[in-house]
Amino acid sequence: MQRFLLCSGVYGERASIERLRRFALQRRPEAILFAGGILSPKREVVPRSSPWGLTLEDERFVHEFLEALGGLGIFCAVISGPNFQPMDEFYRLGMAGELEFPNVHVAHATLVEERDVAICGVGAAIAEEALMREDYYSRIQAHFFLRPLRSSTKPRKVLLLPEPPPRRPRGARR
Repeated sequence: MQRFLLCSGVYGERASIERLRRFALQRRPEAILFAGGILSPKREVVPRSSPWGLTLEDERFVHEFLEALGGLGIFCAVISGPNFQPMDEFYRLGMAGELEFPNVHVAHATLVEERDVAICGVGAAIAEEALMREDYYSRIQAHFFLRPLRSSTKPRKVLLLPEPPPRRPRGARR
């Protein structure tokens, strides 16, 4: 694969899904790499059978997003982004989407390979322990999740992250 569409941030907006779909049809990439930002960061998390859950509207939006990617008929790799809580809901919806749309692949902590490319990512920000928030992964966690990418024999490797790791404060120890 040589021609990628790297994008992120539809943020719960149906018009953004349509713009992404139209842009992909115009540009005709061999693959779409979506680096997070499916749901709006301003959305409400609601109580469910578990302590937290998605609203029915959020679930519908995720399905519409995956359906739009699936309808393009080209290889797509997706990570969630740091504002997708709870992650169990993303895993559930992502696995269902992979079954329904075989060209769509969840690359969160999972190696996805297609032709000459290996793709893996994490859908949360990465930070040093001193900079951690509850929606971050430590560098050790990220290294653990991304191990398969390092061992892939594919000649081209892609790391998907929703944002660059924050810089260490001056004078901080490694």
